[in-house]
Amino acid sequence: PILIESAAQLAYLSQEVSAGEPYQGIYFKLTTDIDLDNREWTPIGWHNTNASNAHFKGHFDGGGHFIKNVKVTTFTKDSSGLFGATSGGTTIKNLGVESGTIEGKVVGGIIGNMSGGRIENCYNKASIKGANYVGGIVAYSTTTPTLANCFNAGTLTLTLSGTKSIGGIMGQTTTAYINNCYNVGDIVPLGGTTGIKYGAVTGDFNANRAPVN
Repeated sequence: PILIESAAQLAYLSQEVSAGEPYQGIYFKLTTDIDLDNREWTPIGWHNTNASNAHFKGHFDGGGHFIKNVKVTTFTKDSSGLFGATSGGTTIKNLGVESGTIEGKVVGGIIGNMSGGRIENCYNKASIKGANYVGGIVAYSTTTPTLANCFNAGTLTLTLSGTKSIGGIMGQTTTAYINNCYNVGDIVPLGGTTGIKYGAVTGDFNANRAPVN
């Protein structure tokens, strides 16, 4: 794998993905804990529409390390998180978001918008606040992703009412498999619960793919 050994190297990965390099099938691995020092972070990848996006399509192994002091408050794309958007069979594993504040429209601690792929052995402790979809690990997903052995301990806040979703692990999904995950973070729908899909683990799910364990 390509080794990431500093905040600067992690930021370079974000810069390259935002510029249109998806790193399809390329492997990355953290070698140390990373402190982003509460400087404004640009998520790795983003998604506005299917015609306007820059997804990360590689594989990222945290190596059991964490990233702390993640701050996303001015990002203008629709999806926010440590990773803004992923697709193409991406795997993210062995990684923690230890602290920070992440805000936007579609907001997850690890990924904002996830299409397919797998997340395992990951956690979030950052404060997450979003207008449309909010999840401790993933905000919004399509194309049958899998989440396994993950947890959220950060406070999750949904700022608007209407047809929105918020969940401790995932905000909105009808396709995901969620196994061996848990949430202990507060879930706060500021606009009330009328019309909102919300839950301790996921705001919405397909009856045939209810979370397991």
